[in-house]
Amino acid sequence: MKVPFRQLNGEAMLLEVMPEVTGRELKERIKECQLWDDELTRKTTRVDVVLGPSRVLTNDETAADVGLSPESEVTVVLKRNTVTCSDSYCREFSEFRNEIGLESFFVVEIPSHATEIDQGAFSQCTTLAGATISHSVTQIGSFAFAGCSSLASVTIPDSVAEIGDGAFLDCSSLVGITIPHSVTQIGMSAFAGCRSLARVTIPETVTQIGVNAFTGCRSLASVTIPNSVTQIGMSAFAGCRSLASVTIPNSVTQIGDTAFEYCSLLASVTIANSVTEIGVEAFRSCSSLASLTIPESVFEIGDHAFVDCKSLATVTIPDSVAQIPCGAFLLCSSLASVTIPNSVTEIGDLAFAECSSLASLTIPNSVTQIGSSAFASCSSLASVTIPNSVTQIECCAFENCRSLASVTIPDSVTLIGNDAFAGCSALTLEVPITRVRVDINAIRGCKRILAKECECQECEYWWFQDGWVCPRRR
Repeated sequence: MKVPFRQLNGEAMLLEVMPEVTGRELKERIKECQLWDDELTRKTTRVDVVLGPSRVLTNDETAADVGLSPESEVTVVLKRNTVTCSDSYCREFSEFRNEIGLESFFVVEIPSHATEIDQGAFSQCTTLAGATISHSVTQIGSFAFAGCSSLASVTIPDSVAEIGDGAFLDCSSLVGITIPHSVTQIGMSAFAGCRSLARVTIPETVTQIGVNAFTGCRSLASVTIPNSVTQIGMSAFAGCRSLASVTIPNSVTQIGDTAFEYCSLLASVTIANSVTEIGVEAFRSCSSLASLTIPESVFEIGDHAFVDCKSLATVTIPDSVAQIPCGAFLLCSSLASVTIPNSVTEIGDLAFAECSSLASLTIPNSVTQIGSSAFASCSSLASVTIPNSVTQIECCAFENCRSLASVTIPDSVTLIGNDAFAGCSALTLEVPITRVRVDINAIRGCKRILAKECECQECEYWWFQDGWVCPRRR
């Protein structure tokens, strides 16, 4: 059996079909015969097989069911599924779903009299494949297209001033987006979860990239942040695992918490001298980041800012920083060189813990406190100089530094915390006699404990009396 029809270019064709073929299968085969300009057009074009006046072959009917024969008069109609909103506030999908079958992909046209796309107008409309927005629209409401998993193309006109929170959240088929110069702010989670988004153009008018704006855009390989942006919001680019490089421009003063966390291919980061604050976990698990220069403008680094940056080999901390915070470089297993400036007064808990490539370290005279587990499990650390400014070495500070061979405790130290040097099996520790309070187990497993002021070097600090270590002869 042969079904006659015409392609979009007007060429006549005959399609040979079996009697048991269903309407759905027949329509798909007709689509396959067409030469489409693009995937969106193919996806949103409906095929109707017209058998006679007011008679259309349904998806579940077969050719045999309707008595199709070579003599049958069959008309094939190709029609673009387009819905035009009829009021200034675009209707919710539930209001026009009867106009378009739920199984059919379609394109929506926002007419010239519309000024706003309402909040959630097309939310979860999984068959919406494209949107044409007129130049009269000034606002795209919150979650307007959220969950439109088939939305592959949308053009935002230069009349739009605001892109609402979650406007294109989880539009997983969206490949590219150009944000017009009329937009000044990209809303919270505006493009979060757009996992196919590979390119985005942010204009010079944007001053703020909102919280979670591009979170989970795992195909986004590059982005240019314009000089107009002053703040990169929390988790703005978190989970953009294809992002290879980023330049923070001179206009930015703050990199938000978790802004670039889990960007596993991020190998190059340039931070401008305008940045004063790097947020908590800002670059967490950026496992390809190999080197980093923190500019002199930065005075605050957030907790765990560079935790688990496994490829980070060198880092320069500027004189403007007063504290290396908790877990700042935790699990940076390739970190072999770090420069701590004289401005730093405190090395926080876990600051360099498990930096297994760190072989030597100079702690400047400005440091007064070494936090808990600050250098724990730095298995390559062979030597460290503790300056006279340090008064406390907290618990587990150098625990399990198995290569650490020699440490001299200065007279300024009044407390060595619990397990501070526990498990340092190669360590000969030299401490000032009767001046330091040592918690129980602070030095367990050390090779040798010497009395700094004992010339015979036969005194060992194994005797605890009221919390103080006292020398005793062998």
